Amino acid sequence: MMTKLLLTIIFGLLTMELRAQLATFEVMMAGHSIGSVRVLRQDGAGESMRKRIEAEFRVPFYSGSFVSENRFVNGALHSSSTEQIVNGKRREHTLTTRIAPQHYRVDHTEKSEPNRKWELPVPIAHTITGLYYQEPTEIQAVYSEKYGAMCKIRKLGEGSYGVQLPNGKESIYSYEDGRCVRIVTELAGVRLSIVRVAYNNLR
Repeated sequence: MMTKLLLTIIFGLLTMELRAQLATFEVMMAGHSIGSVRVLRQDGAGESMRKRIEAEFRVPFYSGSFVSENRFVNGALHSSSTEQIVNGKRREHTLTTRIAPQHYRVDHTEKSEPNRKWELPVPIAHTITGLYYQEPTEIQAVYSEKYGAMCKIRKLGEGSYGVQLPNGKESIYSYEDGRCVRIVTELAGVRLSIVRVAYNNLR
């Protein structure tokens, strides 16, 4: 009886995790897996919505995590937060808050420099995090929650888009049937591929 109850609880927890997780990506470097990215199911609908990704990575002498969460109200970004942890310590944190229609405040904290703040008088309806959820077929720019800046998008081919980052680099996003399947980007000067390995249709 106890064993049956325990199995039921474990199955329930696994089912809840499956429903919460929309997609899983593997982070590849030089042909080796060094981490993963979880794309969580969108929470909410209509007026309010949340999107969130969670990444973990590990290489010799260097391990960490990255989390990005967006909250939208009536299709506009209401707030976003990103946090990068390296070797157990917070390395970077960026918080974006809407303070008026089409006007945002950005608070950026980095280990190597004091807190910086600035404002963006622009409308924001699409973000880098959102590219994991939806193909940017009619989108010309997205907001980088990490850098606190808008990034231009250029179409490279069928289902392929280049995103111009504020650091001068370009990330390539690839889609099949409207779903993101691969991102090619750089981390600390090293080329990485983020490849989808699972997709859960339950939203």
